[in-house]
Amino acid sequence: MSTYVRTLRTANADPEPLDAVLFGKTRRRTLGWLFTHPEESFDVREIVKATEVAQGAISRDLRQLTDAGILRRTVRGREVYYQAADTCPIYPELKSLFAKTAGL
Repeated sequence: MSTYVRTLRTANADPEPLDAVLFGKTRRRTLGWLFTHPEESFDVREIVKATEVAQGAISRDLRQLTDAGILRRTVRGREVYYQAADTCPIYPELKSLFAKTAGL
């Protein structure tokens, strides 16, 4: 197959969604859920159920995203809740990106 034909096939193929290119599956689903529900906070079990991703992978991403200031972690009694951090410098951009890619 010539390079020209291969280039045409690539150019005509449906592009990957932006969030899929920028983030892995677990992070994309986690951020997508939290940034499309920015006024709410969720515990790990709720996030696992909503995203259908394994708890171990979710927990690791939640820790990293919280450490980076993208998510807010709140402890209420024995429960830990996570929410999109509106104090994050890139909050508006992330919220917009996930709203667009989630079709809202």
